Amino acid sequence: MLGNTHTTASMQEDIDCLRDRFPRTADLYREACAVMFFRYGVTPTTNALYQLVRKGNMSVPAEALKGFWSDLRKRARVDLQHADLPDQVKHSAGQLIAEIWSLAQKAADESITVLRHSATVERDAALAEKARLEDDIAQLAAQLENGRDQMASAKGTIVKQREELGAVAAAQQETDLRLSEARADIETLRDQLSSMLRERAAENEKLTDRILHAEQRYTDLAKRTLVDLDRERTAATKLQKQLDAERRTSASRIEEIQSEAQRAQFQLARQGQELGAYMTKAELLADERDRAASQTMRAALQCGELESQLAAERAKVAELRGQLERFASTSKPSRRAPRSTPTVPRQPRRPGSKQDE
Repeated sequence: MLGNTHTTASMQEDIDCLRDRFPRTADLYREACAVMFFRYGVTPTTNALYQLVRKGNMSVPAEALKGFWSDLRKRARVDLQHADLPDQVKHSAGQLIAEIWSLAQKAADESITVLRHSATVERDAALAEKARLEDDIAQLAAQLENGRDQMASAKGTIVKQREELGAVAAAQQETDLRLSEARADIETLRDQLSSMLRERAAENEKLTDRILHAEQRYTDLAKRTLVDLDRERTAATKLQKQLDAERRTSASRIEEIQSEAQRAQFQLARQGQELGAYMTKAELLADERDRAASQTMRAALQCGELESQLAAERAKVAELRGQLERFASTSKPSRRAPRSTPTVPRQPRRPGSKQDE
């Protein structure tokens, strides 16, 4: 094994430079042996050669190392045999070379022993690493299988989500379409509502005009009714005078006629009170326009009833006149002193009094 990092880096650079010059693996290992031994003084070993060259299998650096030592022994032996040296020098050189060879052989044996031990340790470590890698590979295979299952499940989920997204998009489009239709319907309803409001405003104006006309007609009717009442009161006064004159001739008949006249006056007063109530109601119609139609109908009905009552009273007055005329033509004047005619107090008209319906 190589110990010095700087030396190892230098040897690695030199050997890398030799790769182009010696493309054969065996030649490259042989030159690497020479570089290590002669240039850097490092005894080449099989493991060191393989670490530096990284080419072929382990048998190639072993053969190259064996051939390097054999060539080195041959070259040294040839040089000693052919050198022009004395025998003593040759003998000394031979011993020296033999010692060098012994030392080199011993170093090589020690290197081989260390190499074997290192190879054994490295083999055990490699086997452990192999077992660990196999376990890692098995775990990775399981993880890969699990990942494939997850990927398949994810693909299914993605397909399902795409389908759901498509359904959601279709639903969204349908919702947008319905929303557009609803907006169009709302606009149509708004137009219809505006038209209805305009029509209702026009109807309200017409109804207001009708109420005003009804109030005007009711006012005119009230005026005519007052005129009729004044006329009837005047007629009643005349009748009262006639009754006073006739009362001197027939006391009993005059008392009956007075009673009937008093009842007629009471009825006229009652009608005057009812007319006052009608006028008060007419003044309140301006604040009760929402119920104007129904009140107008009621007023019309009440006016009809009032006219009917007036017609009945007129008929009664006409009947009384006829009775007075018949009684005046058939009865004789009475010599008794005429009684004083009791004056019927006129009931004050109460504003807001209601007519008996």
